[in-house]
This record gives sequence, C-alpha cells and structure tokens, in this order.
Amino acid sequence: MLTCASLDFVREIIEQAAILYDSKKSGILELGGGVPK
Repeated sequence: MLTCASLDFVREIIEQAAILYDSKKSGILELGGGVPK
C-alpha cells in the first residue's frame, strides 16, 4: 500500500526522468544543480 508521500516521491522521480530523457533527446542538459553525465 502506498501512502500519499510515496506517490509524490514516485511522481518526482518520474518527472526528473522525463526531464533527463527530453534533455538527452535534444542533446541539452538543463538541470539546475544536476550532475552532468
């Protein structure tokens, strides 16, 4: 059973993953405070 906090946490990770995926697709990394891979 997932709590609301867990759902928010999962949503955060999914959003971050989507941003990373989009940035890699366009070849540009625009993550504030993120570590470039």
